[in-house]
Order: sequence, then structure tokens, then C-alpha cells
Amino acid sequence: MPTSPSRRPGPAPLLGSAVVALGMLLGASVTAPAALATTPVTPPAVQPTVRINSGGVAGTFEGEFWQADRWFVGGRTSYSGDRVTGTTSSPLFQARRVAPAGYDIPVLPGTYDVTVLSAETYWTADGKRVFSATAEGRPLVSGLDLHAVAGHDVAHRVTGRVEVLDGTLDLDFTATADSAVVSGIVVAPVGVSGPTEPAEPGRVVKPVPTTPEPTWGAPALVDPLVWVPSPTSRVLKAPADRDVLVRWPAGELDGAGGYQINGGRNVVSIGGTINYSTRHVLGVGGEADRNRCLYIHGNTTAQAPRTVHVEGLRCAGPNIWEGINIDSKAERGTLTVQLRDIVMDEVQGLPGTDGSGHIGGDALQAWNGPHRLRIDGFDARNLHYQGLVLQPYSHGTGALGQWELRDVYLEGDFDGSAYLMWLSGARTGAGSVPITVHDVWVTPSPGKTATRTLWERATDWPDVTVLPPLA
Repeated sequence: MPTSPSRRPGPAPLLGSAVVALGMLLGASVTAPAALATTPVTPPAVQPTVRINSGGVAGTFEGEFWQADRWFVGGRTSYSGDRVTGTTSSPLFQARRVAPAGYDIPVLPGTYDVTVLSAETYWTADGKRVFSATAEGRPLVSGLDLHAVAGHDVAHRVTGRVEVLDGTLDLDFTATADSAVVSGIVVAPVGVSGPTEPAEPGRVVKPVPTTPEPTWGAPALVDPLVWVPSPTSRVLKAPADRDVLVRWPAGELDGAGGYQINGGRNVVSIGGTINYSTRHVLGVGGEADRNRCLYIHGNTTAQAPRTVHVEGLRCAGPNIWEGINIDSKAERGTLTVQLRDIVMDEVQGLPGTDGSGHIGGDALQAWNGPHRLRIDGFDARNLHYQGLVLQPYSHGTGALGQWELRDVYLEGDFDGSAYLMWLSGARTGAGSVPITVHDVWVTPSPGKTATRTLWERATDWPDVTVLPPLA
């Protein structure tokens, strides 16, 4: 159908300049970043099945490759921290586009089965959200009450068959209560054996995790201090006896300097999008600190066991010089850090001022504890230097608790990277850090071998799968 001036196709989201093209995966998608205009898309000669992760980034969900949110008309993106049942990929339904006017999806003329995915993750009663959808002007679903039909935090799908004559599949949404909410769209050609929309040639689609989700989640908070990060509020210094809720704003942050969480009792951070499109300089060697995604500091005096939970953080852009850093300070015997559904793209590595070494360049670095490190969903692509750099004994001593790495995917850059898995120390024996590994994959840069990908020795990581290098 023709596109009116009020229904211009929405641009692809910006999560660093390369995310849409590179097919990043999100284990839990969060507030989507701002958008840039895109050039018109010419449909392929053989129409593939199109899968769109509404409100999220590209990647592998439910065993298939999904494109980042694109071709939308209006609305905003949102993220729910609730786990969604009825699917093998809860993060696909946790990210969503709220109140879209519609989608204009370029396809070849033909007949298609159109599926809209959604879940009610906010309301806990019937009648609070009711919306309708049409495809090519024909009703797809009318008066859909997600809570009444599926319940709270349950995946829902509705499918209809339409014919497209003009090369654009038009979806329209209207609401009679609250607003429409869409987590995904599938456009499958009928009677045509077309492939799924592929990732960029040369890229690897991340394997599907085989182990169940862990039992741990975010800690309960009591009367929390609420911090809203902004370009002018980058550092939180919380009292050791106060719980903290980090409430990230909608859209992306591109402030001059990294974001820090200092101290606190139990801390929960859900969501957040940081895009360093500008290189913020702070003296010689200061770029790593000034262009860091997140720094987690422990309290400076010992405290009772507590947990810092960071979920759904996305950080990207051509000027990230450091990802997430962890320093337990005086709490290396009690602090638990949980990272869940983290996505990064384009972490850089700066040569040292003397021509040797590097400044920053790690997707994750822990150099003093923590007592327990739990990761479930960590996806880092275009790594120009290193991936997970685990140095728990660099600035402290004492036995550590169990560390757990789940659903981790690390990918080097086409121009080269260094070690993607780095452990300073041993996993067993005296002075070791016990680490369990479930579904951890690394894809080296072109020409890199396993011995140049895993440190200190490839045999230190027998349970990490080294995929073929980028080609």
C-alpha cells in the first residue's frame, strides 16, 4: 500500500554504527537507542522469511536469526525485567516497541503468513491493555487483551495470511486501552522455500544455549535509593546501608565520561543504553576511564554479603575504550556481582603512550574479586582487543566463592583482536578461583588460533568452545 507522509518507514536503531549490519545478539534487550535515517532497502530476488526483534537488537532467538528493530512507524522502545514463559528465548519478549503506529516492511509481491509476537509484562489484570492490528488493511487481530488471553508474562502469537501487491507489507496498530505492544514480527512467504534473513556474510550466528536458566535473579530491595543516570549524573556514591535501584532513562546516553556505581547494599540496575559516538579525552591515558561503559566499586569497608545485579545493559559505539570493570574494594569476601543479558559492540584498545601495551580495551575486567561472579548472557562483538579479562587476585588475597559463566559469546574484530578469554591464575588448587562454564563460545579474528585466543593456555579453558575464525 502507498506510504502517506504520516507513515514513513522508521529507521533502523543506532547501537554503534555497526549493530544492525553485524547482527548483535541480546540476551535481554532494553531501551532502544536513538535512530538514524537509512537508505531504501531493495527486496531480494528470492524473498526470505523476515524476523524483526521489535524494540531489540539482532541475534539468535528461538533458534533463528532475527533482525534488529527496523521499518517501524512511531512508538518507543521499552524493556521488562520479567522473565517470559511460553518461549525458549525470554529476551525476545522482554524487549518491545510500545505504541507503534505500524510497520512498513519491504517484501516482494506475494502471499505471506504474518505473525505478531507480544507479551503482557506490565498489567496484572484483564482489560488494562486492548489493541488491534491490521495487515494490508485486513484485520489480523481485533480487541486483543493480552492478559485475558495469555496471562501475565506469557508469550503470545497471532498469525494471519495476507497478499502484498506493491512491495510493502503495511502493519497498523490501534488501541482502545493503554497502547499496542509488539515484541517481534515474522513475515514468512507462503509456498516459497526462501531462507531466513541471514546475518552479514562472514559473521557467525551465535549458537543457541543448551543449559536451563540459572535459579538466581535480582535481589529484593528495601526502600531503595533511586538513581537516574544522565550526562550530568554519571557517578553514584551510595551509603553502605542503602539498597539502590538504578533507573536508566529512555533513549541512549552519550555523556562525557563513564558511569559508576559505588557502594550501596543490594543494587539492581535494569536496562540502560550507552553509545559513545564521541571520543571524550581526559589527559594522557584517560580515554579508558572517560569512555567506559560501567564501573562497579565495592564499599571501602567490609560489609555483610550483598549483591550488585546489572541486567540488560547495552553499550556500543566507535569510541568505547573499556566495557565493564569490577573492583570489590574491601568486599572481595562478600560481594556477589551478577551480569545478565549484557550486549556490547566495538570495544576499542588504545596503544600505550610508549608504543607498547594497551590502555583499556576489555569487554569485562575484574581485578579484585568479586567473591562471586555470575554471568548469564554476555554478548560482545567487534572486540578490537580483549573479551573477558579475569584477574581476581591482582589487588587482593583470600579465598573466593564459586564463579559461573553462562551463555557468553565473544567475537573479535575483522581487523584483529587479542585474547578473548583471559584468566590470571588457575581454576583449581590453592589460590584458585572455581569457575563453572556453560555455553561459552568465542569467535577469533581472522587467522587467530585457540592458543592466541585463550589465556594463559588453551587447556585452561577445556569447556569453552572456540568457533572458526572470522573470514
